[in-house]
Amino acid sequence: NEATTIINGKNNFKILLMKEKSITSDNFIIAHSLAHYFLHADQEIPMKFLRGFLNKKINNEAHIFAYFLLMPDKEFNEKLIEYKENYKESYKIMLAGYFNLYMENIEQRLKLKY
Repeated sequence: NEATTIINGKNNFKILLMKEKSITSDNFIIAHSLAHYFLHADQEIPMKFLRGFLNKKINNEAHIFAYFLLMPDKEFNEKLIEYKENYKESYKIMLAGYFNLYMENIEQRLKLKY
C-alpha cells in the first residue's frame, strides 16, 4: 500500500502516505485516496479487505476520479490540442510534464477522453 485513508466520519479523514515518493507519485496517490473517500466511504467496506472483482471495480472508479480531478476536461483538451500541434509525437511527454503525472496516467486519461 502506498497510502492509507483513515475515515473518522463525515469531513473527518486523513491520508497517510506510506513511503517517500516523488511529487508526481504523491499527486496521483492523494487524488486516488480522495476518490475512495468521496465515492466509497459510505459503503462501510474495509478497503484493505477487498478482494477480486469488487476491489478491481472500486479501484477503477477511484482511478477515473483521480484522472479527472488532476486533469479536468477543459484544461486537458486545450493542452492536448496545443501539444499535438506543437510537439507532434512528444505530446504525451509534454502533457505528463504539464500535469506533473506519469506517462501511464496520461495514457489512461486519453482512453477516457473518447
